[in-house]
Amino acid sequence: AVTVYVTVVITTQLANRVGKEAGSVMFSCDASGIPAPQFYWTHNTNNITSGGDQVISTDGKTLTVSKLVYDYRGMYACFASNVVNTVSTTGSLTVNVPPREPVTVPTNGTQDIDLGMSAIFSCTFAASRPVTVTWD
Repeated sequence: AVTVYVTVVITTQLANRVGKEAGSVMFSCDASGIPAPQFYWTHNTNNITSGGDQVISTDGKTLTVSKLVYDYRGMYACFASNVVNTVSTTGSLTVNVPPREPVTVPTNGTQDIDLGMSAIFSCTFAASRPVTVTWD
């Protein structure tokens, strides 16, 4: 008997996705090969286990990411593998977060300076688009 193996080839590439906070997105990929490839997924190079907000379809070809939060942004990859080779396709996810009510940043105490001297104030935050920071 002769056994024939065929390298895996991606037939459906991942597309970049944009989602709204609390929404959901779906990534799909497909590949051919003999034997038929097995699929697995990563987010920012970390393996994804199906469950919770990240569900992989039974055939492994679709990843649904739900209840989107800002931390779910980044690069997603679909890997297809058989005994011959492993190939992958990547797509990015952008999560748009709506503006919030003004945020008051607590101070770390007070600082006394002499008249004419400079003071430095800082504020750290993350945003999915340009924001305006005002000081009162």
